[in-house]
Amino acid sequence: MYAVAMNGTRGQSGSQERRALADLAVDELEGAGHADMSGFHPVTRSWLLIEDPDMEKLRQESRFIRFERETYPHAAPDRHRPERPLRPEMKAYGRQLLSGCAAVMEHTWRLRRGQLPAEPYVLSEWFVGEAELWRCVERIASNQGRNWRDRERLLQRVREVADRRLLVRCGLPSRLPEMDDLLDEAAWDTVDGVQERIRSFEETFEKRLSALSLAVAVGANGSANRLSRSA
Repeated sequence: MYAVAMNGTRGQSGSQERRALADLAVDELEGAGHADMSGFHPVTRSWLLIEDPDMEKLRQESRFIRFERETYPHAAPDRHRPERPLRPEMKAYGRQLLSGCAAVMEHTWRLRRGQLPAEPYVLSEWFVGEAELWRCVERIASNQGRNWRDRERLLQRVREVADRRLLVRCGLPSRLPEMDDLLDEAAWDTVDGVQERIRSFEETFEKRLSALSLAVAVGANGSANRLSRSA
């Protein structure tokens, strides 16, 4: 409704009236996007970002663009920068997401150690949450982080088991990095230099995910994924 109201405003993108309506619209979308609503993301993602004509003016506002990049990092070309090399940015986003979740869970495990001994039902809840979280990590590692639904599920699981303040402290949810964040000034001297640095970054990340996939697989001996399920 706020997005529709923007069609009745005067002035260009970024005007005070349009910006106020955009803020209200994105507040509503963030609340819906972060809620654990079955089927919400698969159904509404393309409608929200591309299809619905009522969202046309909202999509031009900086607040919505920031929301899109943070909540729905996707593999489609950026409509504002068609030449943008999105693939390495997505890999960097995946690395930030996994690192942030690992930091959150490290703090969570340390806090839990101070709560021991705990009641059996509490331990059971911990292991159930852990099993689902490790399944998410396994899926992301096995498909190289290409499926945005797996990334969103991992964030949801971490939100369920960890203190919200820890998420903020560890930089979650991660923002989608720009290429300028990934390459230093020297890399931009030549086209070959940029391509080489991008290729090196991608290869390193893919090797790490392959190693992680083997380490957390259910069939791996001593795998946290296997242990949390058996517990």
